[in-house]
Amino acid sequence: MLQRFRAVVVVTAMGAGALAVTPAASAGTSSGPDISKIGVSPNPVVVDSSNGTTATFSFEAGATNAKVVLTAPGAKDGTDVVATNDGTKWKAQYKFTRAHKPGEWNFRVHATSVVGTKVSDSVPFNVRNVYDTRAVDFNASPEDVSQGDTLTLTGRLQIDWGSGWKGYGRGQKVNLTFREKGTDAYRYVTSTVTGTDGWFKARARTWSTGWWRAEFDGNSEAHKAVSDTDRIDVSRAPEPEPEPEERVDSRLIRFNASPEPVRKGRNIKLTAKLQIDDDWGWDGYRARVKVEFKPAGSSRYRYVKTTNLSNGDGDVRTYVRAYTSGRWRVRFAGDSDAYGSTSKSDYVRVKR
Repeated sequence: MLQRFRAVVVVTAMGAGALAVTPAASAGTSSGPDISKIGVSPNPVVVDSSNGTTATFSFEAGATNAKVVLTAPGAKDGTDVVATNDGTKWKAQYKFTRAHKPGEWNFRVHATSVVGTKVSDSVPFNVRNVYDTRAVDFNASPEDVSQGDTLTLTGRLQIDWGSGWKGYGRGQKVNLTFREKGTDAYRYVTSTVTGTDGWFKARARTWSTGWWRAEFDGNSEAHKAVSDTDRIDVSRAPEPEPEPEERVDSRLIRFNASPEPVRKGRNIKLTAKLQIDDDWGWDGYRARVKVEFKPAGSSRYRYVKTTNLSNGDGDVRTYVRAYTSGRWRVRFAGDSDAYGSTSKSDYVRVKR
């Protein structure tokens, strides 16, 4: 019995040594421990800086040792990454940098135990590089503008592919935004696309003082970028010249001063009719008229008083005191709707 026990031990030891050098079993073979819960995080692996990004490959297996073999797009040979474990939970970590080829990678898990080595099916994952961008040389012009004027907004979008800043062309969309003085938020105004070597240009009308800037929202290969701001002071637009007023003609007809003659100190009654020439012909018009008097022997009229017409028919009716002989008349100075006019005169002789 003792000799038989020793023989079993020797055979087992030799078998374990042979597993250490035996080629790994292909996927689907029954030898080796079961492999489950295979995953990679993050996926995609985004390399967004020169520091690189570490990916974690995890799985579960009742293994004594394990590794992950990474295969780059189009490559035949893989890269071995040793896995560590906490019981049956295993993980392997690998740092991807911008030196690694982007695209669809694959990995397989190799798990080994005393019964053999098992290789998992190939698991795909993606590696993507994202590069820094910047918006430079941004300018809004002209500086001296009025409300409603048009601004020209220019600048350049650049990207660093790892060898220095270069123009980022190929029709990249750039948004132009504006923050009005006294507010906190930028609002979208218009957009354009980059041309040769990353240059862009847009035009926008301006209505108030504030700050303009260019914004690039980024994409699958490029980070976001925001330009410096450029303040534009906007002055109030000059008031438009008022349109010429369209006024109509007026006339004072049927003027009469009575009685004639009249005793000194008595009242003289003045009557007339004020009319304007509107779309329907001559029609009565309500307005203020002035009474004027030219004494006998004088060469000019003098102002006596102003009277308001009491109705819309244009009837003029007022009274004045008689002190000396002379000519009376009424005059309409005009307003925003009608030109002025003067009645004919009427001579009144004053008796002592």
